[in-house]
This record gives sequence, C-alpha cells and structure tokens, in this order.
Amino acid sequence: MTVRTLVVVAAAKDDLAAPRRKLGYDRLALVAPEGRGRALASALGEEATVLEVPPDDVLGCLRAMEGLLAGLPDSTRVAVDGGTGAMSLGAVLACLSRGVEAWFLEHKPVCLPVLRAMPVAGRFGGDELAVLAALDGRRAHGDLARRAGLPLARARAAMLSLRRHGALGSDATQAWPTDLGSYYRKALVEKPD
Repeated sequence: MTVRTLVVVAAAKDDLAAPRRKLGYDRLALVAPEGRGRALASALGEEATVLEVPPDDVLGCLRAMEGLLAGLPDSTRVAVDGGTGAMSLGAVLACLSRGVEAWFLEHKPVCLPVLRAMPVAGRFGGDELAVLAALDGRRAHGDLARRAGLPLARARAAMLSLRRHGALGSDATQAWPTDLGSYYRKALVEKPD
C-alpha cells in the first residue's frame, strides 16, 4: 500500500484547511515560519511532522524544503500557496529540483508541472560548471582559472556568464560565490543520496 504524504506550507491557520480538504493524504507535514510551527500544528487536531523555515529567506526555505522532501516517499504532494512569498517560492523551487508535485489551491486545485530533468549540471556550459565547481570561496581570477583547468580568457568569460546568472560576484581581480552560487556548487560537488 502506498502512503500518501501531504506537505502544507502555511503561515496561518487559514492556510491549512483547503489543502487538507482538497488533497488526499495519509501522512501530513507542516512547513511553518520559525517560531510558529508548534502553534499551527496544535491547530490541526492531528499528528504532523513540523519543519520551521526562515519566513523571508528564499534560499533558506529552499534548502530546508529539499532536506524535508529528500526523506519523504515518491507519493508526496506539496501545497505551496500558503505562508510568505519567500516560503512559497522556496517550496516551488524545492519541488522542481526534487521532482515532487507542487499544488496551488487558492481557487481550485492546480498541479504545477514537474521538471524532473533540471539538474544544475544541465543549466550551465562546461566552462561555467568548471568555474563553479572550483569556486569554494573568494579567489583571484588566475587562481580560479588554474583550479578550473581553463585558460584565463575562457575562465573570465565563464565568470561573466555566472555573474549574469547571479551565481557569483566579482571585481577586477577576484571572484566569489553568491548564496545562489554556493547552492549550485553544493549540488555539483555533492553526490545525491
């Protein structure tokens, strides 16, 4: 028998009713703003796993949601339209990266498309990936090019592209990963479970 898990992103009690009523489930998980998870869970009247996330940090929500989703079965659905904008966006991005169903329920249930084949390695070219994998902190351009195994001109072109994508910051002599770049780099260098 398949156990269906429903993850509800919620900041207020009102965010809980529609997902629980419209989406079938056997197990429930609640994603709530930091400091509010227990209060929201007590309003449910049933047992739920609670994950508290930073309410105004998209990447923080994304990381926390990915950790939660990694431990849940394939039969998981996520109601993403509760909570703050950052929580909803982080939840949608986590669903996209993990291949989990994401649902909006504001007017009627709508399942968002799942993009299962969108790994970080597929988003960038080879030079960009080499630079991103080598960028483990603030680095001089020449040092970064050597670590990436690229001529300096190609490494600089890759850095410019990564900067346009918001993955790194740079000045005339150095480059460093942004929060987004650190997230991408982690996905590249760590093996999935």
